[in-house]
Amino acid sequence: MIKIFYNKNKKISQKFYLISFLLLTSLIIFYFSFCIYDNFILQKKIKSDLIISNQKISRKIDDSLAYTNHIMKYIGDQIVRSNAKNNYKFINKLLISYRIPNNDLLSWSTFSWVDENFHLVVSSNIGIDTKNFSDLSKRDYMPNTALYPNTLQLGQPVFGVKSNLWSIPIGYGVVDSKNNYIGSVVTGIVIDGLRNKLKEILDDKNLLYAVIDERNGTEVIKSDQVDKILVQKILREIPYLDNNNSFYGKFFYYQKINNYPYAIITIYSPKQYHKWIKERRISYSLLFVGMITIFLIPLIILRRKLIIPIIQLSEATKCIASDKKINFYINSNIKEIKELEKQLKNLEKYKLDLLRARDAQSNFFLNMSHELRTPLTGVISFAELIKNQFHGKINPEYKIMAEHIYNSSNHLLTMINNLLNFSKINNRTIKLLEEKFIVFNEIVSAEEKVLSEILKKNLKIEKSFPDEEIYLFADREMFGRMFLNLLSNAVKFSHQDGKIEIKIFINNLRELEIQVIDYGIGIKSEDIDLVMEEYGQAHDGYKNNKNGIGLGLPIVQKILNVHGGKMKLESVYGQKTMVQIIFPESRIV
Repeated sequence: MIKIFYNKNKKISQKFYLISFLLLTSLIIFYFSFCIYDNFILQKKIKSDLIISNQKISRKIDDSLAYTNHIMKYIGDQIVRSNAKNNYKFINKLLISYRIPNNDLLSWSTFSWVDENFHLVVSSNIGIDTKNFSDLSKRDYMPNTALYPNTLQLGQPVFGVKSNLWSIPIGYGVVDSKNNYIGSVVTGIVIDGLRNKLKEILDDKNLLYAVIDERNGTEVIKSDQVDKILVQKILREIPYLDNNNSFYGKFFYYQKINNYPYAIITIYSPKQYHKWIKERRISYSLLFVGMITIFLIPLIILRRKLIIPIIQLSEATKCIASDKKINFYINSNIKEIKELEKQLKNLEKYKLDLLRARDAQSNFFLNMSHELRTPLTGVISFAELIKNQFHGKINPEYKIMAEHIYNSSNHLLTMINNLLNFSKINNRTIKLLEEKFIVFNEIVSAEEKVLSEILKKNLKIEKSFPDEEIYLFADREMFGRMFLNLLSNAVKFSHQDGKIEIKIFINNLRELEIQVIDYGIGIKSEDIDLVMEEYGQAHDGYKNNKNGIGLGLPIVQKILNVHGGKMKLESVYGQKTMVQIIFPESRIV
């Protein structure tokens, strides 16, 4: 007994389902759209800021170097025009004239002259010194001034002993009219001065930078917050750059400087970057929790007021569909629930009436079958005695009549047996008498029973069996009856001089599969479900054969069910019909 209780609820309509679905869909779309859009905007802003800052730094450095290149080129041109490579007084005056006092960008000595032997002989700050000169041949950039004249050659940062300043040394190789190297103009950019200039152009304090010498991967100049470990970590993330001179990472932007061996890395402060990410994750989590909470309210209401009652009603219908009795009580003012209550009560009543009718039908068939079989057996026996002329010869016409009586009585007995077997299976009163038997023998036995019909139609039976005998553990009598039904149907609906195929094999699932294929009238696709029903017959099949009652295939199906097997029916109208019966691997001995 099942009791189903419902609380009073408000009326439910289709609009509620639609609104709930639209609400859920809208919330999900909004959440993912917001997350994707917010992340896109954040990444776009970071990338834009990094690129703009990189470009500003690049322009400032490029302008400084271009300005320096302009002056150094002019000094070199003056020395060449005046043929004054050894006129150190002229060179000294020339260098002094271009000295810029109190310039925080160029070094304190401003400009110097280095002869072709890399000896620093003239300095605009110190003057001429041909004896105690500095030998610059060891400087990394000096050999390149001779190899690549008329271009700026930048060296590694050095610390000036006299100036107490870190600077980037710069050399400019000078050649005469015959393209012979005659010396170099040398100066330097003060790193602290350049750093102060770069601070002026970086508005965001969270934006950091580092100028990297690509020749050895060391930093030339950087923000105070940038350490060597961070620079090396970023450099490891940057792939090999060929034609593409830039690379964008999570929180940095790498860009080479054209014409110079330097690259600029602009960096968002890692702490600030991770802080942003953390804040957004918290915001996303709160947003997600809020959305779920908002949606859970109508979801809980939906579950309590509709889903649970429907589940309980579904359980009640399962009980009605089975043989269980059910009593249910519904206390609800919902229109749909009240209607369901009414229909379920009617369904329960119809079910009881149907069970009574089924029992009455089964009892009727059982009683009538037993009552009919006894006299029918006598009719068959007497008809057989007459047609065999047991008590003497009879007129040939009477012999033919006796044969008709004998055949018709046997056919009637077969239908009665089918009805009796079907009733027993339906009432679950039939018991399986399982034993081990050879499948081939039972198929041959069934073939012998319909041999006369096969000969009348001149049918060709083609059998395909495996080399080894197959033993089946099942009810031998029921198996024979089942296969006899299949073979009888194939014979009935085959054309004169036709063909029937019988195939037996073990399929890929290790199951026993038997196929009976006839090339007869076939079944229309719309009639396939009909022939599988009890007492159902295809329309064309009924016209061609009126001797059946539509229980052949249903009996086969029920026999297979009690053995744990299954059946498949395939047909092409007007061409062929194939019936497959499959026994599970557990029944193969």
